[in-house]
Amino acid sequence: MKTILMLISSAPESGHAAGALQLAQWLKQEGYGVTVFLLQDAVLCALPAQDTQTGDLVAKAMAEGIRFFCLDEDLAMRGFSTDEQWPQVHPADYPSLVDLMTDGHDRVIGAF
Repeated sequence: MKTILMLISSAPESGHAAGALQLAQWLKQEGYGVTVFLLQDAVLCALPAQDTQTGDLVAKAMAEGIRFFCLDEDLAMRGFSTDEQWPQVHPADYPSLVDLMTDGHDRVIGAF
């Protein structure tokens, strides 16, 4: 199975994050293995308290088997800890991101 890593950096309320998550779900339905890496303002998507369309999309994507990683440094800069994020979201650092980009996937898509 072909795998895709999607990098999302937009804030949950921007609309761009929701569009990227919809694309991730479509790719999953098309048979791709999909991993989403949240960084910059998109790390807020990892918090279950998000009462937005984006929060619903994250929950649905996780239920469909899309893997999520969150840059813990960006989460901390916004005043949150990894203890506050969805339990299915894996905390990650920059070396983990590089590993995912270079070794773990066939393609990388940047969705800003």
